[in-house]
Amino acid sequence: MTTSTINLLTDGNFDGVSLAPGAPGYNQGSPDGAFNGLVPFGWTGTTGNVGTFAPTAATSPGFVGSQVAYLNPNGAISQSFATPAVGAAGFDQYVISLDVGIRLQGAPTSGSLTITAKVGATVVGSTSVSVSSLTDGAATPLSFTTEDLYRLALPGSPSR
Repeated sequence: MTTSTINLLTDGNFDGVSLAPGAPGYNQGSPDGAFNGLVPFGWTGTTGNVGTFAPTAATSPGFVGSQVAYLNPNGAISQSFATPAVGAAGFDQYVISLDVGIRLQGAPTSGSLTITAKVGATVVGSTSVSVSSLTDGAATPLSFTTEDLYRLALPGSPSR
């Protein structure tokens, strides 16, 4: 079986937003790190509840050296993208993987985080994690494989 890895997301690593002093929305939350309250580039989201953040070791040692998207309670981000049409049963599945985490200070003690992949209104895969099971300040990998889009008659359809 042949597999390939392609990042289909626009700014999937959240580096498309400048967190330099003077950049739009820039805030220096020293010693926590630089952040803004703007929806990350290429994404749609709940304005005011999401943004881009460059954490320090004082906040999230697992993400030092990267820019991340942050979501406050009830925050959400999404992105639509076109999936390449492979056109054979069993070959239109996608692996969704990302690292999630919570801050060292003020971490939530209840609630859940859900990652969902949809094609139109059809949910083709999802995973959830209880925030109380996450290690404060660490990166926790989450991953799931979508249903076969070909078998669902959805190959090549825009996904989000």
